[in-house]
Amino acid sequence: MASLFVIFVLYFLLTIALVVGWFVALQGAPRATKGPTKQISVVVAFRNEERHLAALLQTLFAQSYPPERYEVICVDDHSSDGSSAMVTDFASRHRNIKLLQLPPNLEGKKRALALGVAAAQFEFIATTDADCKVPERWLESVSSHFMPETNMLVGAVRLQADTTVFSKLQAMEFSSLIGSGFATLAFGIPTMANGANLAYRKSAFERVGGYEGSWHVASGDDEHLMHKIAKQFPNSVYPMAVSESVVTTSPQALLSDFVQQRLRWAGKWKFNQSRFSKSLAVFVFLFQITYVMSLGLLLSNVVDKRQMVLLLSFKWVLEFLFLYAVHLFLRVKWNWFAFLALQILYPLYVIAMAITTLFSSAHWKGRNLHSN
Repeated sequence: MASLFVIFVLYFLLTIALVVGWFVALQGAPRATKGPTKQISVVVAFRNEERHLAALLQTLFAQSYPPERYEVICVDDHSSDGSSAMVTDFASRHRNIKLLQLPPNLEGKKRALALGVAAAQFEFIATTDADCKVPERWLESVSSHFMPETNMLVGAVRLQADTTVFSKLQAMEFSSLIGSGFATLAFGIPTMANGANLAYRKSAFERVGGYEGSWHVASGDDEHLMHKIAKQFPNSVYPMAVSESVVTTSPQALLSDFVQQRLRWAGKWKFNQSRFSKSLAVFVFLFQITYVMSLGLLLSNVVDKRQMVLLLSFKWVLEFLFLYAVHLFLRVKWNWFAFLALQILYPLYVIAMAITTLFSSAHWKGRNLHSN
């Protein structure tokens, strides 16, 4: 019971730190005067995104930013559908969009992004994913957050849940990842980022060698780059903590697709060079095991049930305070059922994914992704 109590206390301290860090992040990174002061290259890598790409492009060309001050570079990673034709159609109506094709001997999102960055004519690079929608003032937010000391901006992403329970569970779980990444970054410790809403200087990308050293990793184009920039340029990575910069994407419709997505994400952790990030991931895993054990003990007569209820209740309250604050910022509707259900499902999910990652590789759009 003593060791269980210690692990819970450490988790409480971590959660309190996340709550504090979240509100520190909301104070905002240094910001310049609002307005279209910078020229920005938006890079989008895509593969078989015919269903989503039009919606993204429509939002990119509905920006409050002057068209002459940004360009959109779409890089096709060997699509077999009508994605490229869709980009070509937009290019016939907009001057500031170009389509690039990844050479036959190269494949993968990192290769596509690197090709897009190399072709970018502007110093400031913004990236998003083909299945996203960006808000009207997205580029304005990117521009206003880049200060002389800034080399990278980490933006927020929300899952737009539909009427299904599964989508609501995903939206809440995803919000916790966004909130945790912002909270640690507020303390100057980069842990998580999402390529669906990321911006950086082209010169910084080139100085750190881009994705060199991680081509073999199926995922991590966002976080590995963030850690490389943070290491070479300390105190130059900031959160973009304004609601008008939040990018929207959709949850996975099928459980199998969700599992494959998370396998891709989980596969990058063993290649993470940040000791803090690795230690944090290990601690969260160990805590989830402890939490499952504590629920079992609660149903038995092995421990004092009153003490166990107090520990569990404090955990739930702290997590509610953190997640509710993140939901308000992301403008994601709070769902009590999802919160309570995740108290049971989330630890089981973390444990299962950690074990599955050791024995399985992810599949993505007809490819087997092996990280070695």
